[in-house]
Amino acid sequence: MHSPQTILYLVPSLIPCGPINVVYNILRHLDRKRYSPVVVALSDAGERCNQADFEALGVEVHNLHLTKWYLQWHVGEVARRMEALFPDKRVVLHAHGYYPTLILAAMKGRKTLTTVHNICDEDFVMQKGWALGSYMATMYKRCLPKLARCVAISNSMRQYYVSKVAGCKRMEVVYNGVEQMAKNNDASVLRKELKIPDGYKVLLYPAVLKKRKNHIYLEKELLNATNGKWVLLIAGDGPLRKDCIKVADGDERIRLLGYRSDIDRLLSVTDFLVSPSVSEGLPMAVLEALMAGVPCLLSAIPPHREIMQQVFGNETLIFDETQRGALAELFDRVGGQKFNHSLISERAKAAYSAEVMARGYERIYCQMG
Repeated sequence: MHSPQTILYLVPSLIPCGPINVVYNILRHLDRKRYSPVVVALSDAGERCNQADFEALGVEVHNLHLTKWYLQWHVGEVARRMEALFPDKRVVLHAHGYYPTLILAAMKGRKTLTTVHNICDEDFVMQKGWALGSYMATMYKRCLPKLARCVAISNSMRQYYVSKVAGCKRMEVVYNGVEQMAKNNDASVLRKELKIPDGYKVLLYPAVLKKRKNHIYLEKELLNATNGKWVLLIAGDGPLRKDCIKVADGDERIRLLGYRSDIDRLLSVTDFLVSPSVSEGLPMAVLEALMAGVPCLLSAIPPHREIMQQVFGNETLIFDETQRGALAELFDRVGGQKFNHSLISERAKAAYSAEVMARGYERIYCQMG
């Protein structure tokens, strides 16, 4: 009987976020008779580190304690260190993120794979500014063809990279997958806790308060909607918090809740999840909402449109995030609309469950030998 093949997941840190949640969900469903997972984090995660969650799955975890400044100038050195720590060339090395991808690209003769989680030309520039972000995007795109396999998390993302990077013609697609959240039965309790008036619909936007997520547009659209019986719950924190407070100007329909770990509870009182984001990979929060049967109002970026076609078969809940009044008009149109929540959940589960995702990656690991 063959021993399980080692799959090494190289990640920036163990701060809970989209890519780290993807790795965690893969590991929850990975066939341990065939594969033995190891997680290596490049940098410390501080107080929000979720290493214990991975260890609770029986996963071996290592932390290299490297700073981003060190990583910027010593990618090759870190690649040699990784080769020394894991010399067995049968190990599949699976990168998630910028520096992990650069490090694996610097290795020779190894079974390397990266999952591409964002549109680098958009996301890196928005995060780091034009100069540094453009440099990082260029470096990232140069590295992708050097890996044995590349996986995009949506068809629209694959199309983008195939058109931009000559060596990405064989890029594959494995959709992000999420767990179906346990159903919460305390909706009435939570509505009272949040002081949501009777007869008001609830919108939820769980996202870090940063420019790419487009919170300011969302707040202004809500304030301009003809039907004012909405409450917007913004679950997240970040650099734009003061700007969001200023735009809300004390209006009680806009609730800045800060970081929340109980998104499942919030979904129990939510009528619509809304995302006006200007750039995404395949947003986990949207997938989680759909798995819970919650309809979503989404900006017209390609991954959002792809999700809507997959689950609803149309784009009637899509709005143009560049047009003033587009979302306010949608609020007015959908307020009284009825939805088949069970059907939404069933269709989302068929495409975006964590188990389906894990089987997709197992197929690739098997092909890599």
